[in-house]
Amino acid sequence: MSLYKTIIKVLRRFIHDRISQLMFFMAVELVFIAVWLLYRFEDFIYLYYPVIVTCFFGVVFFIVDFWKYFRRYQEIARINEHSEYEDVSCIFNESYEFKHIQEVITNIKKHHKKYERAILSMNEERDAYYSLWAHQIKTPISALRLMLSNEDNYAFSAKKAYTLLEEVYKIEQYTDMVMHYNRIGDLSNDLLIQEYKLDDIVRTVLKKHSVYFINRRVGVELELEECLVLTDEKWLNIVIEQILSNSIKYTYEGKIKIKTFKGENRISLIIEDTGIGIREEDLLRIFDKGFTGYNGRIDTKATGIGLYLTKKILNHLGHSLGVESTVGKGTSIKIDFLHKCKIEPLDVS
Repeated sequence: MSLYKTIIKVLRRFIHDRISQLMFFMAVELVFIAVWLLYRFEDFIYLYYPVIVTCFFGVVFFIVDFWKYFRRYQEIARINEHSEYEDVSCIFNESYEFKHIQEVITNIKKHHKKYERAILSMNEERDAYYSLWAHQIKTPISALRLMLSNEDNYAFSAKKAYTLLEEVYKIEQYTDMVMHYNRIGDLSNDLLIQEYKLDDIVRTVLKKHSVYFINRRVGVELELEECLVLTDEKWLNIVIEQILSNSIKYTYEGKIKIKTFKGENRISLIIEDTGIGIREEDLLRIFDKGFTGYNGRIDTKATGIGLYLTKKILNHLGHSLGVESTVGKGTSIKIDFLHKCKIEPLDVS
């Protein structure tokens, strides 16, 4: 906003705030005129002198007052632009009334900071508890997984063992989700961005999900080129895990195809499934926090957190995410690594 427009804007506010003083000043002038008319002075000096003197001092007073008013307006505007600005004494230095207002604001700010520190402390304690709980519960989960992997120790069938392993996997996944959800707000402090082999990351995730694939009778088709992408391995791992988990969950006795596509300045990772698909009206909201959509009515245990975390993580990593889906045919999710990648031919020898 230009200085001229700012002055006009402030002047209008000033007149509005000082309307009572202006009316009093005009009333005084009218009194002088009324006295002159009442006594019918022949010499106009009896009218001009008091009117001119009062007008002069009135104009000087209002100019000085307007200047102070304009300076306060500028300071308030500056404070509004910079919320961290602490010193407000510059706008409350004219009277005891203003100083009292300053004391009230200062006390409010002190109480606000006190409650802010208390809330921050509570949040830190909560996060610490969740992290401790998640780490502790992973220990018996790992032990149970190890024991179930050894089928010779049990009389029940391999199918039942796979079913139990799948349930252990789900518990482990929900536990991981709690940890990731707590850390997503401070993700930038936990990133290690460097070049990684995208196909190696995908194969690592597939190996971890192997039991889930077997138990759900889902086939996997790979079309991976060996390529380097600039990312964070751990967090990209989490993203791919979440996408595959959703694909497997809604694809029974179907197929999941994972492929990489080399563009001019990018590498795309595409994960396609032959599952139940996503309704068109749900596609725009599947990354909203807590949204489960129509498929969430089928799977009543859906939380609506997984894809929300996926989107948040990819935003931090600087990768884009696209989804296409047809009900009854399946879903395709594409992750774009928006930079030039070094492509190496896959060694098939």
